[in-house]
Amino acid sequence: MPRDVPRLYVPIPMHQGMILTLEDAQAHYLLHVMRMNVGSTLHIFHDDAGEWLARVVSCNRKTLHIEIIERVLPPQLSPDLWLLSAPIKGKRMEYIIEKATELGVRKIVLVRTERTIAAHLSEDRLNAHAIEAAQQCERRDVPKIVPIQPLAHILEHWDVQRPLLYGDETGAGMRADRAMAGLTYPLALLIGCEGGFATHELEMLRAHPATIPLHLGEHILRADTATIAALTLVQHYSASMI
Repeated sequence: MPRDVPRLYVPIPMHQGMILTLEDAQAHYLLHVMRMNVGSTLHIFHDDAGEWLARVVSCNRKTLHIEIIERVLPPQLSPDLWLLSAPIKGKRMEYIIEKATELGVRKIVLVRTERTIAAHLSEDRLNAHAIEAAQQCERRDVPKIVPIQPLAHILEHWDVQRPLLYGDETGAGMRADRAMAGLTYPLALLIGCEGGFATHELEMLRAHPATIPLHLGEHILRADTATIAALTLVQHYSASMI
């Protein structure tokens, strides 16, 4: 796709000939940033519908109406990889959402650990960052963000058929090549908060039948750095899993 063609996610499936109304932030972006007008073209996408060429058929200062012309790419779900992330403060959590989206995570589950100290999270804002990242990196689906849940609750209800790698900051984890040997999707990755896991949380993780401790190097990493490092390792070693 030419880089100068705008690309937007819409929350509903589309079909040829359909007329969609774009308002608010999307309309502002197309009208006042991209300077689109009647006849301008763009690409829109949805998880279940793929990517489509569309054309502006009418607009005013706050609203655009676009017509769906033809599908240019079929639906494509990212590999069944989940990220379990203990929220951290400020824009660094938004950064994690952005990079997890770019690295192909299908679902992001927010996890409350004993040492989680992040302030109130705006799920709408996090979703907006996931959508924006998906638009920019040209993936055809947007990761689902699951509201925050206690770690103990997640482990209690965890499907043991989905291996759960977790960043083990104690140094007892396995190297990525060993940790991922023989694994296939579905798969999940858990990264704790800045203070690491509490002792009883590490005991819960080590006792769980689905968990695998992952070594992320000799240094103590910030949560956002650990997330990107771990996802990059998973992406590297998952080439033979797809």
